[in-house]
Amino acid sequence: MTDTAERLIYEDFLPSHDFTILRKHFQSSNMYWRIVEARKSDTKRRYSHDKNNLEDWRVYKDENFGHDPFEWMMVHTFYHFNEGIVTPVDGYWDMMYDTLLGKVQPDCLIHLQANCDAAIKEKPLSQWHVNHDIGADCWTAVLWLNECNGYVEFLDNRAPVKSKENRFVVFKSNLWHRFIPSTNLARNQYITLNFFKKNLPEGGAKF
Repeated sequence: MTDTAERLIYEDFLPSHDFTILRKHFQSSNMYWRIVEARKSDTKRRYSHDKNNLEDWRVYKDENFGHDPFEWMMVHTFYHFNEGIVTPVDGYWDMMYDTLLGKVQPDCLIHLQANCDAAIKEKPLSQWHVNHDIGADCWTAVLWLNECNGYVEFLDNRAPVKSKENRFVVFKSNLWHRFIPSTNLARNQYITLNFFKKNLPEGGAKF
């Protein structure tokens, strides 16, 4: 992997057996999800790092529309850098460690969670945001668990990457991006993680 790549895409990233384990668990009707409110911000203050500013500087709120499909989200958090392992379900951390994390092998994990986006009738825009801006070796990644017309899009050249089973997308954590929900699948599910790693896995294609 070249050091200059900012975005990489991997097809059939996990071995079939490992991917099937993840998909089976997260698409089960017994999967534990919690609802969280999405970040909101003010365009005029998006670059502020003032500790007294309670708005989230990572979000660029487009003033041209008033509806954000991610005003709330369904997530299952496995790991948070301030708290460590936080999943309340026995066995879930081991499952993630033995499958996805075993393949990625991050030097340092920042955040790991599963996401479930409900389908929408009309495809709206959503807010551009960045995850972190803390170094050249900090990455964000998404592993899609199903195929639908939902996608992740990047502000730089509006490059969209559609949801496809076992597709793994890695990009610099300071790149502006947004997730667009699907209209043709009841629930679009995917895993996101933020991590430090000097050398990414082989086999990724630049885009």
